[in-house]
Amino acid sequence: MVFYSYGADKYESHNESTNYLLRLLKYGEPTETETEVGLPPHEDMSFITILCQNHVNVLEIKTKDGDWIGLELTPPSSFIVMAGDALTVWSNDRVRACTHRVMMSGKATRYTVGLFSFSSKILHVGNFWNR
Repeated sequence: MVFYSYGADKYESHNESTNYLLRLLKYGEPTETETEVGLPPHEDMSFITILCQNHVNVLEIKTKDGDWIGLELTPPSSFIVMAGDALTVWSNDRVRACTHRVMMSGKATRYTVGLFSFSSKILHVGNFWNR
């Protein structure tokens, strides 16, 4: 859908070179001596990341102004779709990767299913735009 929305009609080679990684993630409740940072701020290297988590909303997104906002998923069965670094490169900075972190607090364990898509080819800025 991303390729189609940008009018890129030659994306079959990207589809053929895409690999997927499905990860089951568990972040336990922090102990009194542990920090609340479950995962430090980062951008995913993938093309696109799709997350589905349980009722524990601990994902925070960094805004352009440098503020952190927590994501409240309503309904809890919602999916989070985030652009990764590979999409930023492919889109020539038109779509920016999302800086995010996991902040743990409270007395609940967070379970997440993450689907990450990667290209097995080397991507260059404007890789699909200059064909």
